[in-house]
Amino acid sequence: MPLFANNTYDRGLEKDLGRALVAEIESSTPYKVTGGGTADTMLRGKITDAKLVEISKSVSTGLALESLYKVTIDFEWVDLATGEPIAARNSFASSALLANIRSSTYIARAI
Repeated sequence: MPLFANNTYDRGLEKDLGRALVAEIESSTPYKVTGGGTADTMLRGKITDAKLVEISKSVSTGLALESLYKVTIDFEWVDLATGEPIAARNSFASSALLANIRSSTYIARAI
């Protein structure tokens, strides 16, 4: 699977997205991710936006307690035999909850 293009200032986000997609596809579908020469379909796209959205603040420090990390992509899944798109979406957005507990931030869950 080729990497997504990254039109944001978050370097390496396209690699993280690619690894996460491969893991999700192979763990939750009957499909396997292969090299371009043996693939029946291709998923391609670009990351158009990535930002932190503050949800809550500490009343004592004013620092963020919870934030959403929101990523927006344009993608197309194409059948390589016919060249026809199987699925395509523009401005597809997803986010994950980030919680700051005792000064260490971690991803709690995908939304």
